[in-house]
Amino acid sequence: MALSTLLLGLRTPIEENLFVGKARWEMLTAKVAQQEDAPHADYYDEQVWTFLLACGYAVGGPEGVSALEDLLTGGAGAWRTGHKIWFEVLPTPPRFQEGNTNVDLAVGDIRLRSGVEGGIELDPESTPNWVCLTEAKWYSDIDTKVSNQRERNQLARVAENAACLQSEGAIVDRPFVTLLTPRRFRSSELRSRLYVYKYHEYRDDPARLAFEWRAMDNAMPPRSNSGWRYPKNPDERARSIRFHWVTYDDLLSEDNLPDTPIRDALVRAFEDWTP
Repeated sequence: MALSTLLLGLRTPIEENLFVGKARWEMLTAKVAQQEDAPHADYYDEQVWTFLLACGYAVGGPEGVSALEDLLTGGAGAWRTGHKIWFEVLPTPPRFQEGNTNVDLAVGDIRLRSGVEGGIELDPESTPNWVCLTEAKWYSDIDTKVSNQRERNQLARVAENAACLQSEGAIVDRPFVTLLTPRRFRSSELRSRLYVYKYHEYRDDPARLAFEWRAMDNAMPPRSNSGWRYPKNPDERARSIRFHWVTYDDLLSEDNLPDTPIRDALVRAFEDWTP
């Protein structure tokens, strides 16, 4: 059965465990159907691939969500049940004069926040609580086009959002930031992408990440308003982040995907549509 047909038939159980934020289900499944009708041997739509892997784990129920959480964080932590997978969602910006960061994929102690379509915030019910924000890249690099501060890069921005996620006066205890790319860019010695350098720099030297955050203060002051406070100690927040790098190749493999009606179709699609 075609992958797009399977997605439509399984939409209800998938959406029990997957929240689709700014994107539209109909548009995403239409892109899958279009690829099936006129397949490209090198299909590089990172939005669709991220959506497909999220569906592949969400349809596996709570166990599928837990499996994805484990893979995205490297198995570091203790999980509780009842989580969702969050696709293309918007945490509160930690800085004035900066718009919402569109997070490609998120898991952990997260809930919807009111007032913004696709908005999320920390769900402080668990103690300690944790969140993982994932930046997905296929062939593109991390963005450096930030209108109010040209020296700010996308990975530093996602990391700051992760470290600052909060609600009701509680801030996340254990933030994770995960980079999701094709395997070739993690294993290649060419290091052709900026994110390779920034990932290792931030992971190995949290003080550098905190320095870059502080360097933004004049152009984009830290947010501080009713019910939301920027952390007092950026260095401590930077040290609290656990960075991890995973690949589409691993997440869309038969070894890792839950055994569901969609697994074989996903594995075949990844094998057939990627070089």
